[in-house]
Amino acid sequence: MKILLIGATGIIGGAIHQALSGDHQVVTAGRSAEMDHHVDLGDPASVKALFAETGPLDAIVAAAGAAGMVPLTQMTDAQMDAALEVQMKGQMNLIRYGHPVLPTGGSIVLTSGTAAQHTYPGTAAIAASCAALEAFVRVATAELSDLRINLISPIFVKETMAKLGQPELGVVSAADTAQAYLRALNGDMRGDVLTTLAA
Repeated sequence: MKILLIGATGIIGGAIHQALSGDHQVVTAGRSAEMDHHVDLGDPASVKALFAETGPLDAIVAAAGAAGMVPLTQMTDAQMDAALEVQMKGQMNLIRYGHPVLPTGGSIVLTSGTAAQHTYPGTAAIAASCAALEAFVRVATAELSDLRINLISPIFVKETMAKLGQPELGVVSAADTAQAYLRALNGDMRGDVLTTLAA
């Protein structure tokens, strides 16, 4: 498959890239100069231009996220925008502008997070973004019935916790998390939210 991977330089994105590269043609996109294509998910015109550049694809995978954890009372407009404009609307636009380049049976795999179901202090904007994505994907799946659109809802990965100096108990590795993305790409599920608890 020819797969567009957005966010390949991140911890999870890098693991997905590694898991896919042996069997598929992986085309990368992001804000980094080392990507095959530049894209700013916060800019709809940039997302449109991305698909004009890539041409036909078999699948789109998004593992990019710009939102950080911050208490609600300290949240800046820029931090709110990172969650809503990039993480939420940016991924929605991957469906809106990306579906025409996919064939019947093509796959789109986006990333939400467990903040949509669980209360973690400092994740108000992230939680809103994740919950909105899950609702959006349900409706998009019903309307774009010739595609398979799914969401991965990962828990914190060991590598991120180690980077933050936090305990790694009860979390999974980035490599294990990547397996959930592969299941979404290779399976027959549609409109599902896949967790990484059993990845």
